[in-house]
Amino acid sequence: MTNKAFKEAMIRGLGRCVIELDDNDNIEKYRDIVLWGCLNNLSYDTQCEGTRSEYMYVLQSKFEDDFFEIKIIEKFIEGTKDSWLFEHYANMLYLFALDGSEKSHNALYLKYDEIFSKLNNIKRYIRSTELQEQFEWLCIWLVQLDNMTAFKRIVSDIGGAYQKNPKLADYST
Repeated sequence: MTNKAFKEAMIRGLGRCVIELDDNDNIEKYRDIVLWGCLNNLSYDTQCEGTRSEYMYVLQSKFEDDFFEIKIIEKFIEGTKDSWLFEHYANMLYLFALDGSEKSHNALYLKYDEIFSKLNNIKRYIRSTELQEQFEWLCIWLVQLDNMTAFKRIVSDIGGAYQKNPKLADYST
């Protein structure tokens, strides 16, 4: 398969890319294309179909190194205003963490702490922001990953923030 054909198939989410990576002795020629897919949300309509993070996770896993994970963590920590791209990164890091990666697990909590701190220091009324949406996505992935441990921490953090500053509830509705 040519690089162009591989990229077009990857953009469409076709299984032939997985087969190509399984059957080809020289998958390195696809590394940059897979990286591009990992760092972009390839969905046509994310609200309807979700992200393609699981698909990209499968493709990157064929390379058997942590090259992609490191690049995704860098982009995730760097941040984005695009909540769907954030969701794509968070889901991929969730999958890495689910497979036992401490780097991804730590990156998810690092971002949680960062966003929580920003939201906790709101000084004016805001209706809905990308930051709030990203915090919600992150909380969902953390609870799925760490179950009640994450849930208790999140509830404690948010409850404690509201107790310290009751106006936060007004700022975030």
